[in-house]
Amino acid sequence: MAHLALSVLGDMEIFIDDAPISSFESDKVRALLAYLAVESGHSHRRDSLVGLLWPDFPEQSARHNLRQALFNLRLVLGDHTAQPPYLIITRDTIQFNRESDYSLDLDPFNEVFSAWEANQNREGDDGAAPVSQLEDMVNLYRGAFLQHFSVDDSAEFEEWILVKREALHQRVMNALIYLTNAFEECGNFQSVRRYAARQLELDPWREEAHIQLMRVLALDGQRSAALAQYETCRRVLAEELGVEPSAKTRDIYEQIRSGMLKSRAEDPARIPTTIIDNLPIPMTPFLGREPELARLAEMIADPECRCITLLGPGGIGKTRLALQAAEQHRSVFAHGVAFIPLAPVTSTDAAIPAIADVIHFSFYGSSEPKVQLIHYLQDKQILLVVDNIEHLLGNSNHTGTIAELIIEILQGTTRVKLLVTSREALNLQGEWPFQVQGLSFPSVEGIDGLDKYSAVALFVQRARRASPGFEMSADDEAGVARLCRLVEGMPLAIELAAAWTRLLSPVEIAREIELSLDFLNAQMRDLPERHRSMRAVFDHSWQMLTAEEQRVLRILSVFRGGFQRQAAEQVAGATLPVLSSLVIRSLLRRTGAGRYDLHELVRQYAATKLDEDPQELLAVRERHSLYFLGFLEEKGGGLLKSQQQQSLAELAGEIDNIRVAWEWASGNQKFQLLCQVSFTLCYLFTLRDWYKDGEIIFRRTVEALRANEPEGSDDSVQQVALYAMLAHLGYFQLRQGKSEEAYSILKPSAAFLQPLADTSAAVYTVWYLGICCWILGRFNEAKVSFLEGQALAQKYGERWHEVLSVEFLGRIAHEQGEYDQARQYFSKALATMRALGDPSMTAHVLSYFGRMMLAHGDYTEAEKLLGESLEISQKINYRFTLGLSLDGLGKVAYTQGFYTKAHTFFAESAALFQDTGDHRLSRTLNHQGFNYLALGDIAGAEKAFHTALNRALEGGLMPVALSALSGIAQLEALQKARRETLELVFYILQHPSSSHETKKLAARLRSELESRLSQREVELALQNAPSQSMEQLVQLFSQP
Repeated sequence: MAHLALSVLGDMEIFIDDAPISSFESDKVRALLAYLAVESGHSHRRDSLVGLLWPDFPEQSARHNLRQALFNLRLVLGDHTAQPPYLIITRDTIQFNRESDYSLDLDPFNEVFSAWEANQNREGDDGAAPVSQLEDMVNLYRGAFLQHFSVDDSAEFEEWILVKREALHQRVMNALIYLTNAFEECGNFQSVRRYAARQLELDPWREEAHIQLMRVLALDGQRSAALAQYETCRRVLAEELGVEPSAKTRDIYEQIRSGMLKSRAEDPARIPTTIIDNLPIPMTPFLGREPELARLAEMIADPECRCITLLGPGGIGKTRLALQAAEQHRSVFAHGVAFIPLAPVTSTDAAIPAIADVIHFSFYGSSEPKVQLIHYLQDKQILLVVDNIEHLLGNSNHTGTIAELIIEILQGTTRVKLLVTSREALNLQGEWPFQVQGLSFPSVEGIDGLDKYSAVALFVQRARRASPGFEMSADDEAGVARLCRLVEGMPLAIELAAAWTRLLSPVEIAREIELSLDFLNAQMRDLPERHRSMRAVFDHSWQMLTAEEQRVLRILSVFRGGFQRQAAEQVAGATLPVLSSLVIRSLLRRTGAGRYDLHELVRQYAATKLDEDPQELLAVRERHSLYFLGFLEEKGGGLLKSQQQQSLAELAGEIDNIRVAWEWASGNQKFQLLCQVSFTLCYLFTLRDWYKDGEIIFRRTVEALRANEPEGSDDSVQQVALYAMLAHLGYFQLRQGKSEEAYSILKPSAAFLQPLADTSAAVYTVWYLGICCWILGRFNEAKVSFLEGQALAQKYGERWHEVLSVEFLGRIAHEQGEYDQARQYFSKALATMRALGDPSMTAHVLSYFGRMMLAHGDYTEAEKLLGESLEISQKINYRFTLGLSLDGLGKVAYTQGFYTKAHTFFAESAALFQDTGDHRLSRTLNHQGFNYLALGDIAGAEKAFHTALNRALEGGLMPVALSALSGIAQLEALQKARRETLELVFYILQHPSSSHETKKLAARLRSELESRLSQREVELALQNAPSQSMEQLVQLFSQP
């Protein structure tokens, strides 16, 4: 029986019984074989194979080509006589037969990697098994997937190759990194050199591999070779990327040069990673639960177990156990571990942005946020610790329940694992429930060795904090054992009980708890069983408080996400002694950052006490709202000045309180106050990329205003507030790519607010409208808005808005080719913004000023301005202007002919805009398309232009769409001169939203095409162009 051997890692090679096969009639036949063999896990419809390999052919012709290719493939392989055959063929489908006598080098490569990836946390300390497996795996990797193989007229097949190639490249890089690190740990310098060199063969710019080579060469006594390796690193980075080695690389170089290099054991520093890791730092040691952690480790390692629910009553320790398990598995998940506390969240709608915020994902466009979130998680290997979801299980809205959201996450991803804490089971087929019991405690009287029980150890630990010097005497042992049994080892109950050791002995504490438990069991049978002991502890603790402590505690329940001491003083009248007393009694916690917070169960209990007096509740909620809206107003000025980073950190730290304060004011018709602070909230959300959150909160405020508006009312204050909130709503829709929808809101809002003589809301509303018009390509209307906005800002003394109106006037002048005028606008805007001190907007102005200078032909000044913008953006970590700066530097490199360098800049910019969900991604993709064209990568250019076009049309970015069309026209002209392409060029030239740069390119294309077409074809193109619509042209030139 003939054996078929296929190699797709590196150059494609095909052998039958060790004899190479070269009698394929075309590359399409080879492509068909490669695709079927690699994707052998399922059958493929003939329709899909036709679309994959012959997308531009008429259907009948394409089907004929598939039949011919299949005939040749079977003939060459001897498939008719093979037993079993290599191909399983039906009338409608074709599949490669995995039972046939064949080998594919990709199969063992993937098998080894998948097994290592799934089981690396199960390996022994020496790691010998994964090292030997991975060495075999990387040896299989002869080169890139289907290296040097392509099918020119099939973009779909090329895209499939690129996706596979990148995934496999990442796999081998992960394996090489692991091997290099493993051998460096054990001092095997020869192997380190081999695998670090292989990394650089595949990725010459990987600095960490250069560092490892430098280090092992130096430690092996080859100092000159180590220094030479640094020079190689410096040269490669300079030539290819135009950058210097990082500070870490330079530091290693200096250590080697001075003879002060430390070994890895002496200096275990690692390069920073970008994985998610927000697990809170525990303030006390974790005690016990070894069996639970061992079982959870098994479940987390099991690929079939993707949703683990830690179940148990409140206070049982579910959260702390989940965090400890997550802590022990940080290294297992490539994209990290994320802690998502949902206790402050009131609906599944709100849970979606809460999850997105933790994993640093920003929504974009008009598609459903849930769909976007799941799409973002599709390729992530991440552990999501979703905490406190029971209150959302029965909460259903248009998004569904939290359980339904979890189902969709599990169904829409493959490597996301959820560790959920809840008092109630999710009741899902894919759920793996894990019942959390109390800490271990002595079950009978008079047992020896109490210190081996975790519940007892926890009581002693907390007692020593409450009463320094506490030691458990022989007389105390019975009481401690008794109270641990009474609460069945429940951690929170033990902590609260231990707080009373200052006043009571353990025996007395046990007696008091026992009395209260008996009362609850006898008198309150309507409480769920799991709540009775906790209620006893809370009731007991409450009764032991003074009247003043009770008053303060119930008022503190109004806070969300913690609070500062000053806020407690203003809202609750809490003195430092009372706060300290509550901390001592474990009813209040003081965090490492100096903030206070309540355990969620304590907060809920205290809130029921506050609810008992409706008048007090109303007064407290009002004080809370006024305090935090005042705090927002107070810190708002700093957001626009040099204190921006400090103000931003302070406001973001109180965001949960600010949200609650805003919602209460909205529900209680405090609209004038909301109007005063609305722009600050808007700018805060902008700087944090919380666009979807902004849309939600302002939409709800608009709904509240309309719900409280009497029919026929002409209340000017309420009307001003309504249109101001509509303006902010339109702005956040704009940032998400809903430009037309935003325009329909902003236009009437500006029309209402602008004529009023006593409102500054018109300033930002007119500015928003100008931005919207600029994005839509309505340049003249945008210019009018910015001129009016500039005048309004001067009238109300709003210098910040005045500067940005001037900046946008510069952008309009740039788009229309009026470079001298644009330079004047930008120069004025930059000088004034520097004086104001807002670093984010300074970087903003610098970025667009740099782009204008590039268009003006001053490359040196453009690079200087953009470099400063990049430096500021990196310093303050403002991802929006970081993306703008990188994109601008990419254009500088492209214009100067440094296409490889430009590619790197564009790729980094695109990645940032992709992560934040900003619609400006379409601009960067469009620029990358022109760069691909310059590199001769036609397939890459085509894909980039069409993706940019689709995104631009979706977001209403008409100038970008027209620029992308000009790129598509250039691609068409390279292949063949067609009248339809000239019609597209005429359309671009005549469109009012085409920028000056786009028109320049279109004009060059027009001259070229007119020289290649007949006079009659040119006349027809000129005649037909005005009747064409954007939709028709997009359909005509859409990707096949």
